[in-house]
Amino acid sequence: MAILQLDALQPGMVLAADATQLNGRVLLRAGATLTEQHLRVFRMWGLSEADIVGADPERLHDAKLAAADPAHLERQRATLTDRFRHTDNTHPVMVELFRWCLEQSVEEAKR
Repeated sequence: MAILQLDALQPGMVLAADATQLNGRVLLRAGATLTEQHLRVFRMWGLSEADIVGADPERLHDAKLAAADPAHLERQRATLTDRFRHTDNTHPVMVELFRWCLEQSVEEAKR
């Protein structure tokens, strides 16, 4: 189980926990298999993430980065390393923030 962002959700994935809004309203119960319609409803109601059975966020992250231009990726890593130089780069929050920034730069380069 892992919590995935809305952009990473795909039809066929199975919810490990209820998909709820911030106010607690349940949009879809645990065990449901996601469809394209569910994803549209999640977007309409502002759901940003869901807990998915068997999801591996590391694998998804690695797949996104593998599709990136290696030269661009290295430039972005160097830039981010410089920007994060005053942080504890071993802290889990900082590791995830670095990873997120790197993914966003890859997504931005695709546009």
